[in-house]
Amino acid sequence: MATKIIRVLAAGKMEAMGRRVIEGLKPEVEVVHFMLSTHIADELPLILENKIPPNPSSNVAAEILGGPVSLSEKPAQALILGGAYTDEIIADLRVVVKEKQAAAAQDGRTIRQIPWIRIDSAKSKFPPSEPDVYVPDVIARCKAELFKLDGEGKLDGSDGEVYAV
Repeated sequence: MATKIIRVLAAGKMEAMGRRVIEGLKPEVEVVHFMLSTHIADELPLILENKIPPNPSSNVAAEILGGPVSLSEKPAQALILGGAYTDEIIADLRVVVKEKQAAAAQDGRTIRQIPWIRIDSAKSKFPPSEPDVYVPDVIARCKAELFKLDGEGKLDGSDGEVYAV
């Protein structure tokens, strides 16, 4: 019997840290696209429409997967935001996405909703400056939340809430 794979987007400040998280989430969780935090406002709305950005800020997920993923065949089911994202940054991003969703709806297009999983530094047992222990902690918290959301049926494209882990 094949194991169900949860497909996610990930965003962070550093590609090196992102690579470690992407590798650690496998095999149960597949990161289909990684975005650098400086470009997420441009890339996320496109990806939620199942389109690959023309000039992605990072190719690390594609490198790990052996090439870009067809987002129309394998749409992302959740977004993981690294610890650099504050509540204010997330609120601003959500406004951008909502504006893009409204504009798309006027054109008859749909921008999917997916849960946003935010790494909450207050819940971290270790600081990011200790990646050998920080990254496994982040991975464990992300996987636990993804499995919980999957069990609750919230990875179907209808839940757009933010969850802090």
